[in-house]
Amino acid sequence: MNPLTVAQLAQVSPLEADPAGFAAQADLPEGLHIRDGGAVLQITATNGATGEDLQGAFTLRQQGQIHVLSDMDATALRALQATIRAWKTANPDDVHGSLTITIEGCTSGRLPAPEDTINVALRVAPDAPLRPVLRNLPVSELLAETPGNTFPPCNTPAPG
Repeated sequence: MNPLTVAQLAQVSPLEADPAGFAAQADLPEGLHIRDGGAVLQITATNGATGEDLQGAFTLRQQGQIHVLSDMDATALRALQATIRAWKTANPDDVHGSLTITIEGCTSGRLPAPEDTINVALRVAPDAPLRPVLRNLPVSELLAETPGNTFPPCNTPAPG
């Protein structure tokens, strides 16, 4: 993880950030791709005062070299943000949550070499630049965290 980017992202409130600005970009070695439907933004929140849980998962769509939310999903995420903000206003110490982006890889053709590298960047505002999150991550390190230590072929259905 890039410490400067982590610090910059920590300054952004996921409840205030405009979902239209959320974007992910992955620079992948030849043969490694983002699986169709494999870039997903998830938001979860728990209101400890009422026992309510809220969650939403939104598939990012490819737009050129980046993956972004559709207009419809950005609108739905804004509604979830508004609900969580209302919870926090009523019970500021009892509301907790997270915002995450997951990216699932797949292979086509040549398998990437263990020493090939992956770079991932994120954007959290429409006018902000993409910020590096992962730089030069060896494929071998990613595979060590992947079930079966391999990437599925791109022509297989995504799990779920």
